[in-house]
Amino acid sequence: SKSGNTPKYDMLFLLSSGGKLNYLASKTWLEKKLSSDSLETVLLNEVEFVLCLDGIGNDGLNMHVSKQPKEGTAAHKMLLAIEEAVTLLNHNISVNTVPKKVNLGNPLFAWHHEIFTVKRLSAATISNYPAFNSLGRLNTFDTTVDVDKLYSHTHIIAEGIARYVSDLSDTSVTILDDYLVPNKALLSRTVEFLANTQRS
Repeated sequence: SKSGNTPKYDMLFLLSSGGKLNYLASKTWLEKKLSSDSLETVLLNEVEFVLCLDGIGNDGLNMHVSKQPKEGTAAHKMLLAIEEAVTLLNHNISVNTVPKKVNLGNPLFAWHHEIFTVKRLSAATISNYPAFNSLGRLNTFDTTVDVDKLYSHTHIIAEGIARYVSDLSDTSVTILDDYLVPNKALLSRTVEFLANTQRS
């Protein structure tokens, strides 16, 4: 392809288990990648931003970070992109930024993004929960998911990511239209499948 058509970003999606076990799967994956001499390790060191998702199927949308995002940083750019998506999609919600330093003296991570932060990668976690020790988050059992809110939040986050990678700040146009919009029926079926699938 022509150089002008080459996307500015490559995206990597990681679906991992073990969130209740101190994010064991993600931590193991990251340490394995960083300890090898492969091309993947080189690429991982060039990661601009890591966005983790933690419970987005209920009320509230909070962006948890290790420190308040400064203007011009990747975290600040992502926050602005998601706020623009909220405005464009006419959702009556606000995105709250919740800074919390990583406690290096505690072997347990409070949020998923912290395993990336300690490896000097810019990262954040988006969650319904306002704090890492929120009651519902400490529950080891599955919680009820509101499919309407899951769809709304998925749409917002997807539009925000699209705006981030496109470097678009025009608040009069959305990027995700037609077939690119998240499929609500598919989300509903996925939630139903996971709720009825034993995970051990």
